[in-house]
Amino acid sequence: MEYNFVELQTYRGINKSIYSGTVAGTTSVTVDTKLTPVDVMPFKEATFFVNVTAISGTNASLAFKIQTQDPVSLVWSDLVAFTAKTATGAEVKFVAANLGQKIALTMTLTGTGAISITLTVAANFKIM
Repeated sequence: MEYNFVELQTYRGINKSIYSGTVAGTTSVTVDTKLTPVDVMPFKEATFFVNVTAISGTNASLAFKIQTQDPVSLVWSDLVAFTAKTATGAEVKFVAANLGQKIALTMTLTGTGAISITLTVAANFKIM
């Protein structure tokens, strides 16, 4: 995602899908997008949106967070932690500044037996 200053002034923000789909498995499933992070370097703030449209399985619960990477040590740190999801619904989180250079999504779905969750995670990145 590379934009010059004129493009950024024109758009003022960019909408980006971070994850969309179904996470399924048995007992525990982890999704980690650190191998394909989102480059957010030109942006300073973001609004993150989560929408869980389906969840099934005994005691199914999804814990997830957005992480940012230290560009020198390459260590990932938590940027935004969402409320663990056990039912359908939506949540919004705001980051007013300091997104870093790259972000990634990590999710862990736990439960008993066959578990699944369908969700979307998106963001509106802004320069001001």
